[in-house]
Amino acid sequence: MEAHDRESAIAVAEACVRAAGVGEPKLLTDYRLTGREPLSDGTVKNMREMGATDADVESMQQIRQKLPPRPRWEIQFLLFDPRYVGGVTVAFVTIEDATGKPGLKVFERQGGRVP
Repeated sequence: MEAHDRESAIAVAEACVRAAGVGEPKLLTDYRLTGREPLSDGTVKNMREMGATDADVESMQQIRQKLPPRPRWEIQFLLFDPRYVGGVTVAFVTIEDATGKPGLKVFERQGGRVP
């Protein structure tokens, strides 16, 4: 798979979801990440709610910037299947440039883990 090719990344991710037999996928989001993105606003908010200071947040940002980059695609799908609560859940597929292999995680929704 071409590392910077969005359409190929989505096709690989969708094939991974279909091969796992975890539900009918519908593309939700796709992101091209470098691994050096700043902390999200939601993460900073959660840190502050747990008592983090400005210095704590800055320290975490500096630590993240020192980590080796991990270029990757992160693609999310809605999954439709009656085994999920409400018949729907979310799947997360990560394709790291280093391996080109997709990794699948399915959000568990009351009723057990789906393989």
